[in-house]
Amino acid sequence: MSGLEVLDFAAEELQGQILTVSSLSAFVAAEKAANSLNMAVASRQAAELAVLLPKASLDRVREAFGTPVAEIVKALRRSSVYSTISIEAMSLYVRSSDDRICRDAAIAAIAAEVAVASERDHKTLTRALDLMFEGEHDDGRQAFIEKLREQLSADDFAEDGEAGKGGRTRVISISMDVCGSTDVKARMRQRARDEEELSRWYKEFHRQFLLAEWGFYESLFRVVSGEIHWDWKHAFVVKGIGDEIWLLYEVWQEDDWKLPALVARLLHTALNAASQLIRWTSAVDKDEEEDGERRGDEPWEMKELPLKFYVDIINDAFEITGPRLDFMTERLHLILGEEDAWASEDFIELGNRLHAGSLLGDGRRLVTTNRTDYIGWEVDRFFRMTKYALPCVVAVGKNLFEEAAWGSLDEADQVGETEMREAVLACPTPNSLGTRYDRGFRFVKEEIDADSLKGVGKGYAVYRVLRTHDLLGLRHTGTDDELMEDTYRVFTKEMEEAVRAQRKV
Repeated sequence: MSGLEVLDFAAEELQGQILTVSSLSAFVAAEKAANSLNMAVASRQAAELAVLLPKASLDRVREAFGTPVAEIVKALRRSSVYSTISIEAMSLYVRSSDDRICRDAAIAAIAAEVAVASERDHKTLTRALDLMFEGEHDDGRQAFIEKLREQLSADDFAEDGEAGKGGRTRVISISMDVCGSTDVKARMRQRARDEEELSRWYKEFHRQFLLAEWGFYESLFRVVSGEIHWDWKHAFVVKGIGDEIWLLYEVWQEDDWKLPALVARLLHTALNAASQLIRWTSAVDKDEEEDGERRGDEPWEMKELPLKFYVDIINDAFEITGPRLDFMTERLHLILGEEDAWASEDFIELGNRLHAGSLLGDGRRLVTTNRTDYIGWEVDRFFRMTKYALPCVVAVGKNLFEEAAWGSLDEADQVGETEMREAVLACPTPNSLGTRYDRGFRFVKEEIDADSLKGVGKGYAVYRVLRTHDLLGLRHTGTDDELMEDTYRVFTKEMEEAVRAQRKV
């Protein structure tokens, strides 16, 4: 590679600092463009330095590569936090009509940006390439620019920012929460001898939740031969609030046929997690007792808290992180003040503190990632319905459960003379080669009236779902009966007896 002198310079300048993969890919693309068009050394070096080391001292560049190269590098650098190299390269190209070295450097820089383009760059790069194509009179260079235009077009950036993703996208929405955690934390405050002990209890309690949460993910995303699996690349935790999480899973239109299999895996995984107890005890260990730290005659206590889940599908919602990012970043300068008074790092830090997105900079551009978030009527209804989740149970919204078990609920077998019925999920196998019937779920349906769903305006139904062994073990979890009262109200002893009677037949 003829760009070794630039790489040697980069090694000296970085001195252990991070070099992003994006910057390195851009460097390689600039090198290829320079070789393809037989550019002058100054053009190649300037473009490579601009994309690889956008923050290198211009005096150091001038010392190592000469003033002409340093001046082109300066021209290609972002003039503000809102600018990009592609914008600066386009400007340099247009104003350097009689300077082949500058124009070639601009072409190489644009080639570098195309190689690492994101959806946010698409419009600017398209405009830049169109201007260059129209203004270029060299046939070889014009053909090269046309190839760049074809490469950019082939990336197929969808309007919603997801390359290659077409059609409607829905999300399976999952709420996972610890039952009774507020009361237990209040007891911790009352029983703790000092702040150190209280902090230790909080830490251990949260660690147990993290272990339960991780176990849920590990099971949910496990690949099982012959089964449709949950793809972790479609999932993201929108937010966690203490010991509660909100997880979304994108279901693209072409994957709608997988829904029964996805729901079956979700139900099994969530029910397994719901049976895991988050424990806290005020008892001291033996070492503390030996050190004279007994609690006197005050009895120690233990709390064992189960998890509860509410899940549903959201068909109609508005994604807000993109608009929020644009809105916030366009206004950050109003807090920071005049641009020459603050560094790009200040811009990034303020944006992150105000949750504009996950911002970082590699010097070449403002790089952003988002944790997708939604608003909409169905989202509001989802959170109104979470209060109908029960300890040790998975509560499923009407839309998701009825779509996953389509055609089977109206004729679902009744369990004895109770209100509990048996669901059958017809789960397709990969590549639609067959169907696997999951008959392991028992459910009780409850209609929630509109008056109970404040602000929603319409009633909705919730399906509380268990498996046979979950039902038979409900009253043997070790959880306080008071905490399980609502669960026992829905899943009665009569249901347990009916299930046992079925198993004897």
